[in-house]
Amino acid sequence: MFYNKLIISSFVDNALLKEINISKDEVLNYYNSSKGLFYRKQEEVFVHHFFSQEIEQSRSIKRQLLRRGKGSNNKIREDFNVESMVVKKGFSIDKINETLFGNNKIGLVGPVRSNVGYHLFDIIKRYKKGSELGLESAYDEIYQRLLKKKKANLKKSFIDSLKKSTN
Repeated sequence: MFYNKLIISSFVDNALLKEINISKDEVLNYYNSSKGLFYRKQEEVFVHHFFSQEIEQSRSIKRQLLRRGKGSNNKIREDFNVESMVVKKGFSIDKINETLFGNNKIGLVGPVRSNVGYHLFDIIKRYKKGSELGLESAYDEIYQRLLKKKKANLKKSFIDSLKKSTN
């Protein structure tokens, strides 16, 4: 019985999803009308993350980054396949968490040793707990909220139409 209900529910959901379109304007309007709902729940930093297996390579990267101007740093980032990411406080190993959030420094920190190698971080921006999320950070959550709302409305209409056409 449960399996049948699950199959039917999945079929209805998939059939309804084909009819749902969410535009960028809808997301933007939702964001603008509900800005107070989107804020950071913990501190975050936006970083460029350099990783290497050897301490000397990490130190060399750091020296190159400190020595060169901003334009040539892009070449270093390409050479070392740098990952740009947002790191949330408490979501990394203790050593990295302490290095990234132990002060308010912007710029290079590290290298930090972990079980897999050495991490060097170029901290680009810091975000305080409770600060407002930008649209780019809130976009996916807004999209999912709108999708869920539209799907619920379509499902209700679909079920109502089935009730009217059958006994």
